[in-house]
Amino acid sequence: MAMLVVPAQAGATAGDPDYSFGHNGVATLTNPAPGFEFLNRVVLQPDGKIVAAGRLVSKKHGADVGVARFLPNGSRDHSFDGPNGHGNGVVKIPVSSGTGLDGGLGLALDDQNRIMVAGFAGTANGDRNIVLRLRPNGKLDKTFEGDGGDGDGIVTLPLAAAGDDEYLDAIAIQGDGAIVVGGATDVDPTAGENLDMVLARLLPDGKLDPAFDGDGGSANGIFTLPIAPGTTDDELYEIRLSASGILIAGETGYDGGVNKSDFALARFDSSDGGLDTSFDGDGKVITQVTSGYDYATGLAEPGGGDIVATGTANDLAPGDLALVRYDSSGQLVPTFDGDEGAGNGIVTASFAPTSTERGSYLAVEPSGDLVISGETIHPGDDSALARFDPDDGTIDTGFGDQGWVVNPLSVGSDRSRGSVARPDGRIIAVGERSGDTDFDAYVARYHDDDKPPQTKITAKPAPGSGDHSPTFRFAADMPATFKCSLDGGNFKNCDSPKTYHGVANGGHVFRVKAFDSRPVADPTPAKAGFQIAG
Repeated sequence: MAMLVVPAQAGATAGDPDYSFGHNGVATLTNPAPGFEFLNRVVLQPDGKIVAAGRLVSKKHGADVGVARFLPNGSRDHSFDGPNGHGNGVVKIPVSSGTGLDGGLGLALDDQNRIMVAGFAGTANGDRNIVLRLRPNGKLDKTFEGDGGDGDGIVTLPLAAAGDDEYLDAIAIQGDGAIVVGGATDVDPTAGENLDMVLARLLPDGKLDPAFDGDGGSANGIFTLPIAPGTTDDELYEIRLSASGILIAGETGYDGGVNKSDFALARFDSSDGGLDTSFDGDGKVITQVTSGYDYATGLAEPGGGDIVATGTANDLAPGDLALVRYDSSGQLVPTFDGDEGAGNGIVTASFAPTSTERGSYLAVEPSGDLVISGETIHPGDDSALARFDPDDGTIDTGFGDQGWVVNPLSVGSDRSRGSVARPDGRIIAVGERSGDTDFDAYVARYHDDDKPPQTKITAKPAPGSGDHSPTFRFAADMPATFKCSLDGGNFKNCDSPKTYHGVANGGHVFRVKAFDSRPVADPTPAKAGFQIAG
């Protein structure tokens, strides 16, 4: 693969590649077997490890669902070795038989750090919906067996007729462990391609939840949702769970002959999947951003019950990034007008007057800022990020080059598909980059304003304690390691809780400071004075 030469990093600012991650800010999954590989979504574990899912090529099986786990510094986590035990941090799961093309599109972690992937399996009769669960070590979780009881950790949810396609693009896990998945399925084999949104809920064991039956009352845990009438396509790309219900985003009205579609949002009751009629009267909202091919791929809730949907406007002629803000009832918020000041709740943005942008995903930083990942074509295809203010939609000119980060990861075509913000604000993006004869999957990390971690002592000995083995508990505002000091001694590696033994009577001072993964230390260590008497 041709590699770009990157200069040494100094004085990094928000949006700059983080050269301490991987190799010059990028970790690439190269594969000797040629083919189209990508990582589509990425999530963070509580310990800061990075989990990404997509499609990876296999010499034996064509293309498989691929899941990779990286350490916070971008190196592969060799404890994540999957069913075959290769120990290289990458797991490939062949779902279809033979050389079928499978892929993972949606990704989530449950409260036990089990990895949930939604996607598709390529069969001779068309692509089929799949959901699978991996244990934290990368092996398939055989307790996730679904209604078929196969016990292999993979659940199929076929709806489409033979010869037609379907896929699951998004997944989210409710507080009770129930799993909500969504995508699209071809509902009418007689009308050519005619996709409807599909939404389903699985119980923690993979069985369909009969209580989740939508407005149709099918009582089988899965239903389709036509947003617009007729034979045009409706597709679901994102799910967000909130106190107001299950929110989804996608597109409606696409017809390959006219290349037109609109932003489509819908909100459902969290308990039974019925449409929430307080959301624009019927639970559905259609927004025409342009007269061309528009679609929504990201969702955020910036506060006050409002919703921001992001995606692409007029994809083909040429496309721009798009952001639309709604209030809790589904009405456009006119104060969200970006730099153009249109005053209609709709914002579009482009890197250059003649470039084409596509928005693939939305990451929300701890500050609330909105970072859209995708690509820009000017004229080549490059990975791109752009950051916007969540309140008014203006682009953040302090991020990258006037709000844009365009990162040519290869001499060919590159794209960012998914992204997530770390607690320290740095952005992790995944996608594909050109190799010599194919496309390789990658993970990249970008700087934020790079604030140091903040340390807090959460528990210390009671005043006047007679305990000569005092214990302290502490935490940081981001994934971190710690060093502790007692009474002015050297700072030494420690974990919470930290207990000292044989401490003498009198006054003492405990100090602790956090280090992030760069590693940068908290410049003002937390401290606690305490007395031991008796």
